[in-house]
Amino acid sequence: MHSTYLHPRPPQARFKPYSKFPACYKDMAFWVSPEFSENNLCELVRSIGGDLVEEVTLIDNFTNKKTGRTSNCYRIVYRCGQAGRAGAGGEGRRGAGCG
Repeated sequence: MHSTYLHPRPPQARFKPYSKFPACYKDMAFWVSPEFSENNLCELVRSIGGDLVEEVTLIDNFTNKKTGRTSNCYRIVYRCGQAGRAGAGGEGRRGAGCG
């Protein structure tokens, strides 16, 4: 076999265990301005929620025909990814939905 047919082996994927905790969904709706940036919203949500934020998704959009104002509704999915996240001594983010 020629060396041109040999391909380097791709790196092995590591298994990431599934969370033992159910997801927590929170919907948030607000009026948006023309300057609104979905990327900025996602960055803000993730900077506050950290690893607990699994997903941020636009689920509804409404424009008032009389005023022309637009409202967006986003679903934020929170999930604790580790069984022992709160720590053996009880420290951690208990109020945020873990442990």
